[in-house]
Formats: sequence, C-alpha cells, structure tokens
Amino acid sequence: MKKLLTLMFIMLVSIGMIYSQSITVTSPNGGENWDLGSTHNVTWTSSGVAGNVGIKLFQNGTSLGYIAQNIPVGSGSFSWTIGNIIGVGPISAGANYQIQVKQSGVAGDMSDGNFTISPAASPAASITVTSPNGGENWNLGSTHNVTWTSSGVAGNVGIKLFQNGSSLGYIAQNVPVGSGSFSWTISNIIGGGAILAGANYQVQVKQSGVAGDMSNGNFTIGAASSGGSDSITVTKPNSSSDWCKNSNNTIRWDHNGSFATVKIKLYTSSNTFVKNIALSTTNDGSYSWHIADSRTAGQYKIKILSQDGSVWDFSDVFHIKSCGGTFPDDDYWNWLKDKLSHYRYIEWWKIKGPRPPWPDPGPYKFDLGRLKEIVNSGKVKEQVVVELFKGGEKIATIGKFGQKGRAGGVVRMAGVTKMMNLGTVPTLRNQLVLKHLSLKNSKMIGSGDGYKLVFKNLAGQVLLEKNIALREKILK
Repeated sequence: MKKLLTLMFIMLVSIGMIYSQSITVTSPNGGENWDLGSTHNVTWTSSGVAGNVGIKLFQNGTSLGYIAQNIPVGSGSFSWTIGNIIGVGPISAGANYQIQVKQSGVAGDMSDGNFTISPAASPAASITVTSPNGGENWNLGSTHNVTWTSSGVAGNVGIKLFQNGSSLGYIAQNVPVGSGSFSWTISNIIGGGAILAGANYQVQVKQSGVAGDMSNGNFTIGAASSGGSDSITVTKPNSSSDWCKNSNNTIRWDHNGSFATVKIKLYTSSNTFVKNIALSTTNDGSYSWHIADSRTAGQYKIKILSQDGSVWDFSDVFHIKSCGGTFPDDDYWNWLKDKLSHYRYIEWWKIKGPRPPWPDPGPYKFDLGRLKEIVNSGKVKEQVVVELFKGGEKIATIGKFGQKGRAGGVVRMAGVTKMMNLGTVPTLRNQLVLKHLSLKNSKMIGSGDGYKLVFKNLAGQVLLEKNIALREKILK
C-alpha cells in the first residue's frame, strides 16, 4: 500500500511539473501589418521551460514551416527579417498569418489573432543636389558639373536656374537621373536670354511628379574672365592642416592676374561666413594670420578673392583646435625640420676601462647650447621638450628649450647619466653625436634604425619628428 501511494505521489508531481511549463507568444499577437523584407521581433514569455524552441509561420490555420529553429527559449525574442520559410521558399504577401513558438514535448503557443504581411515597401523617391550647393563662384563662360544623388527615381530630370528664389528657366532638360551629373557651360537659359553675372543663384534638379531638390545655399556667377588668365588657388591651409588656437600661421595661395590686393575670409566647413581675416592685403601669395585663443575649435575653410569678387578660391577644410599654448608659425617647424635633415645618426661612445679624455670635435662641435639657439630662433612662446624614442617607447629626454627652458648638457635615461653633443666632425660629417659617461648601459641602446627625435610642447602635442639611426663607437 505504501509503495502504491509513493508511486501515485510521484505521478502527481510529474503531472504538476508538466502543466507548470508554458510558452506565451506576445508579438505578433494580432492586428500587425509587417512588410516583406522588414525586420521585427517575434517575442514570447516562458515558465518552467529550458533549452531551445522552434518558430513556425501559419496561414489560415495551416503550418507553412519554420522561420527559425534552435532559438534559446530564455531569450524571449527572435529578430525576424521577413523573407523565407526554412527549406521551403519565399513568403508571400497576404493575410491571416500567425506565429507559433514551440518546444518539442511542451504545449507551445500561437498568436492570439491574425496579422498581415504586405508587399515590400518601395524606397521613397528622392533627389538631392550636391553641387552647386552654396558658396561657389563660377564665371560666365566657364564649365562646371551640376551633380546630384537620387533614390527610387528612374527616367529623366530637368535642371532649372533660380535667382533670389525665382525660377529663370531651364538650363538642361531630359538628363538621365541615374547619371547624377550634367556638364554646364554657363551661358543661356533654354528658350530665354543670357545668364547675367550676379549673386543669390541656386540650381534645382527635378522630375515631374517627384519632389526635386534645390541647392542648400546661394552661389555666385561672376563676369567672364579675360582670356581665362585670372585665377587664385589657395594652397595652405589644406586638408592635413591642424592649426592651434593662439598661434601664428601662414595662409598661402598661387595667383594669376593683374589685381594688386585680395580679401581673405574665414568660413565654416559648411560655407557659413565667420569673419573677415583681411579686407585688403597685397596679392603676394602669403599672409600671416594669428588665430585668437577665443576662436571656437572646429572645421573651417579660407576664402581668398579679388576685391571685385570675380576671382576667388576656397581652401580645403582644415582644423582649428586647442593645443594648450602659444606656438610659432608652423613654417618655423618646417625650417627646423630642414635644419635637422642633415643629421643622419646618433653615435653612442661606449667606454671600456677608465674614462679616457673625450676627443675634441674642434670647430665642428654642435652642443646643446647650439640646439637651444636653433629652437629659440623661432621665438617659441613656451618650452619645447626634445625626446628620443625607440619603437614608440621613450628612452631619453634630451632637454627642455624655449622661453624659461635651458639647454642642460646632462640628461637622464633609466637612471644613467648621459651627455649629448650635436654636431659634425671632420671624419663623420653631418652626424648627431651622443656621448655617454656610464659603464652600465651597454645592453640598453643598440645600433640600427628605428629611432626618432620628437619635439613636443608641455601639453604633449608633437611639433616635429625626426627619424634617425644609432651607431656605437667603442672608446678604449
């Protein structure tokens, strides 16, 4: 009797465990309308269930097959991109769909109501003008590309010219939209008169029945250049220029033409006017510009133009950033780089036995005091740190120079005293010589390439780098 009661108890517990296991579909659960190709989460809750589940798609109460298998039941979600039934084929648009989430041996659950799968949505038709898009200055008679991008549009487009918000007429018709470009020689409106030099022009690219697009900003059409000989080309700053706030920098340009002076203006990278840098400066190809410390860091462009505005050019987009100090014109660093280009290697003088007298480089000696003079000749406004690197690791601080800096002939490297002299000697011309006074570091520094002299400001900004080699010389 006791065995029978025990068996009945075990059966009742097992039945209770089975009935305590459940899965409940929460989405889609009726009324949804999902497009073919779109992605949605199939979700469910579960209790007393472990392992994985399969997810089936039903239509009109009939199983079409699995859309997912071996999904962890505890995840409670499956991201479904509506496309195919596994091993069957594509899903069709239609109504009366339901989802079932089920684990073998466990009563699964199905959507409470039907949902709909609609045909894939067509991409929204759009056209976006990319050039001219504001800030350009194109001369009458010159040729430029009007460009655009498009999505969901086929066939041809027309291109209109606007001035002060009013349409002047077409400059091109029946241009294939997919070409994305039209080469425009600026002369006449189709069926109208000549285009006049002036400001506040915009271009519209449009297809009938599709919302077209217009230039975001105004551009200028200048007078035809005489013989095409007048030109300005900004060469500096360029896309690699990073200029510091509170620093002096040289704006440079090439030019052709008879105009004696130019204007220099600052714009944001999106062609918004910021300020006049110079309302009139000699057209000699360079202008020294001090960037105020109050200037907002960001991306900018320089525009240089003739006084009548008929000839001009924008620079590449460049960066103005906070650097934590005042620095000399970057041309000075190019000069210093050229100065140091003559030095090909550092020579370590290693000593065996008692220290002998140092050989005298004679009149070719180029010591740290001289390096200090070179750095200071650029009127550096704060200290410059000169360091020696190997494979990205700093192995020595050579010295600090500049205002409030000192040459200091002795430096430290891993606790070992060194002395450095820069210079040329009669037998080893154009070298960088580093004397060392210790017997302890024969394994610390080796011969070869891969070394670098790095000039930094106190904020850690790298101002100049010079790749250099090391050589060992034994003094006995």
